Amino acid sequence: LDSSHYSGFCGDCYSIDAKGDTVAIVAGGRSTDLILLKSVDNGITWTSTILDTFPVAFYTDTIMMLPDTNGDGLGDDIEINSGDAHVLIDNNGVCHVWFSKILIHDPDSLSVLSYYPNLSDGLYYWNETFGSNPPVIIAAMEDIDGNGVITVPSTGLNGGNGMGNYNGGATQMPSAGTDEDNNIYVVYQTFCELADTTIYPGVGHKHSYLIRSVDNGATWSQPFDISEGNFNDGIYREGVFPR
Repeated sequence: LDSSHYSGFCGDCYSIDAKGDTVAIVAGGRSTDLILLKSVDNGITWTSTILDTFPVAFYTDTIMMLPDTNGDGLGDDIEINSGDAHVLIDNNGVCHVWFSKILIHDPDSLSVLSYYPNLSDGLYYWNETFGSNPPVIIAAMEDIDGNGVITVPSTGLNGGNGMGNYNGGATQMPSAGTDEDNNIYVVYQTFCELADTTIYPGVGHKHSYLIRSVDNGATWSQPFDISEGNFNDGIYREGVFPR
């Protein structure tokens, strides 16, 4: 993670977990790889795994642009990890990582890096049993009304989009834990399709959801809306930052 590999990281773009002599660190953001570091000897030696690759080494938005794969002379829009990764060491010492992605844009060396919240969706998941296989999406916005599309208000409060802007993908901010049977519980936030308010018509809300795996991350339960049950009118409230 030093200057021989990266130009730097944002202040909050990391997560740490420890269990006995095993320590895990995951770090990465909108202009870097997403890297998992693991030590099984209390920090004496480390292994490194890149879970999501940023296409430009030592990227700085003042001198570089994103790759131009279609040959139009401008950097392409790409999806990259949004800086909210969370790492968990389970009861067997296996590392599990969750994160979201965000769409970014830097067309030329004169432009700064731009990002587009909520245009990407999906809670990405990886654990050490995956080996070299890429992360998979295990949760996303739900089509609750069953009409085949996610119905998001076109405009929101003060001219914003129809869901809260938390500088990441539509589904983001995971946090996880285990119980004594090594069942894994994950909370995250995403847009709730049924949460338009009556006070501000057309303004949607994000809610916190819970999913569980009882088979070490192989399969996951249906999401449970935590926010809806917290208040009598919880369906119409913003409920984010799950921990």
